[in-house]
Amino acid sequence: MTGVDRGELGWLMRAALETVMTAFAGLAVTLLLWASGLALWSRQQAEQARHVGGWPGYIERLPRLGDSPVDALAVVVWIAAVTLLAAAVVSVWLGRTRRSGAVRPVVVAGVLALAVYGIYSVDIPSFYARVTSTYPVTPALPAGVAAWLLGAAAAVAVLLVAVRIPLLSRRDMRVIAIGAVLGVVLASATTVAAVRAGDDARYVDATPAAGVDVPPVPTALGQKRFTVTIPDAYDDRGDPQFRAAAAGAGFVVRKADTVTAYGADGAERWHYRRTGPGASRVETVRVFDDGATVVAWIDGGDKRGETSVVALDAVTGDELWSGSGRQLYTAKGSDSPPYLVYRDDRTWTRTDSRTGKPMWTVSAPHAECPTEYMDTAERLVSLSTCFENQQDAVWLTVLDPQTGSTVWDHLLREGPPEDASNAYPSGSGSALSGSGVLVRVSDPQAQETNQYVDVVDRTITDLPRELTFREAPGPNGDILGTQLVGRDERLTLFDGRGSERCSTVGGFSSGYPLLTGTGFDTVHLTFGDTFVVYDQERANLVTLDSTTCAEVTRTPAPDVEGLLPVSGANLVFRRGENRTLVIDGYR
Repeated sequence: MTGVDRGELGWLMRAALETVMTAFAGLAVTLLLWASGLALWSRQQAEQARHVGGWPGYIERLPRLGDSPVDALAVVVWIAAVTLLAAAVVSVWLGRTRRSGAVRPVVVAGVLALAVYGIYSVDIPSFYARVTSTYPVTPALPAGVAAWLLGAAAAVAVLLVAVRIPLLSRRDMRVIAIGAVLGVVLASATTVAAVRAGDDARYVDATPAAGVDVPPVPTALGQKRFTVTIPDAYDDRGDPQFRAAAAGAGFVVRKADTVTAYGADGAERWHYRRTGPGASRVETVRVFDDGATVVAWIDGGDKRGETSVVALDAVTGDELWSGSGRQLYTAKGSDSPPYLVYRDDRTWTRTDSRTGKPMWTVSAPHAECPTEYMDTAERLVSLSTCFENQQDAVWLTVLDPQTGSTVWDHLLREGPPEDASNAYPSGSGSALSGSGVLVRVSDPQAQETNQYVDVVDRTITDLPRELTFREAPGPNGDILGTQLVGRDERLTLFDGRGSERCSTVGGFSSGYPLLTGTGFDTVHLTFGDTFVVYDQERANLVTLDSTTCAEVTRTPAPDVEGLLPVSGANLVFRRGENRTLVIDGYR
């Protein structure tokens, strides 16, 4: 090969290299602009997530990324992009004016950008893996990480073409455009992958249903109309592994990792099941908004003890919102709270169970005192035993669930000044009906009392101390007290204001059902004109007159563990063979 040939080849190689570097310049600019826009979008997605409880990772503190990692990712991408673009403009200007050091601004900016990306990237892989394998996903974090990667790639591209940037001119625009097109293709593919990674629907097995009118709750037990069998509803020890509740146009049952809604005819309407990410499964469910909203708590096996929640429309099964955080986890309560309320030693916060947005936050009443909670359908209620001014005091505090304002703060009992006996009054209680709570006050200086407190009318009625009261499952507000007489129970029925309606003379043995999944600890229903109890010894559902307590009818029903009124039916829960749950529907 001649010298001329070698020179021509060298010129061609330099020209090709300049063309590639020019195209890379267009690629870098496109990636920087795209990364900035994608970072903005990821931040908006994270903001929406915060409005519905705050996903772990969007409000969680990381050593290098602070309290809000997605926001921090976006800010770093924006700063790096602005710095690199400004440095490129300065380098082009210096090159056109033939000043010295034209390459220096781009090199310095590129090195600084890569250093920042490298330093802050330490926490990202493990953080991303934990969040996206533990909780229901949203596009926010994948989009933020994608913007981060595009920004880092752009910084590398800028450094690779640093010597070419000061020499760019108008005649290079066609090649720059080609690089920009390549950048759009690369950025688009990355964005599509990020959106796909944030698509939670791929982890959901769900079958929504059409909207229907919600039927009323029956006004009498009725006749058996359907039977639903739930297999493997008990473990090997016989403990229930399910939860059932009235919801929507019928009822829902959570068994294993699936929530299934049934209509008043016993037919399945919709179901919801998690298939991921990771080990995510439905841990439990609660029903709010008078049966309109089903909230499922999702356990992803997070070592930090966090869970997430998904809210579903009880009639259709459509997803309403999702979120996470300790407040939502704690707000599920141990029984069946009527409202989604988080409580700690300092504040109470109610979350709107239809939207996931906080409604209000108030200071905790009697925050310094041991407190029990007994919320009703009408009010938020707490019972606090306080030591104040050398005396013990029992306070009943009632809040309006819509505003969080205290509507009644009542001193139930005040003990004597401190003495050597250290014997002071204390209180405990439980919700009995939509507007009433049972309060038991123990006082060494006086007899223990049972009191029915109507927290709406603010009236207090003394109840017989010898009776044991159980929460009224409805559908009306009558409450039932029981007293053991020999081997049988004496039943006393009270109306919703605590006034006695009638009493039996014995002959019943309702027992204490093993069923823990319905939210009620009783096997009775009250209908106004009649009420139904389960006679465990004789295996009968007994209907009695609410005025005289006289027996009306008996319906054979073996192995009954719970009764639950729902829209369109009365449910009778029975333990079947081979660990099955049998749900008989009456109307």
